[in-house]
Amino acid sequence: MRQLLAISLDSLDVGLEIWDEQDRLVLYNKKINHLLNGLHTPASIGKVYSQLMRVSLAQHLIKTKIGCEEEWLSLRLLTRGNSKEPVLHEFSGDRWANTYETRTPEGYLIVAWVDV
Repeated sequence: MRQLLAISLDSLDVGLEIWDEQDRLVLYNKKINHLLNGLHTPASIGKVYSQLMRVSLAQHLIKTKIGCEEEWLSLRLLTRGNSKEPVLHEFSGDRWANTYETRTPEGYLIVAWVDV
């Protein structure tokens, strides 16, 4: 069943991430890596969001946050999963994406990334 879910998610034209109630990455699809320059690898599964974001910030993948990385991460952790509106992100390589975050009743966070 998990393999069918992964294949189905890979067929979508949006990037998708699923995070558990402890904010660990559970699943992602191929489109997310197309949008975000290979952000996730199989080794990313089980890693906490803040760990993965620190790596992205250190590699300057999040263009507009250079110089204020820790402040941005602190604010992001406070607001993560609470926005009712899409959030626009700018990445290196002149890439932009909107994220749509939805919490499940179990506390999981589903994040859809749409290339703009």
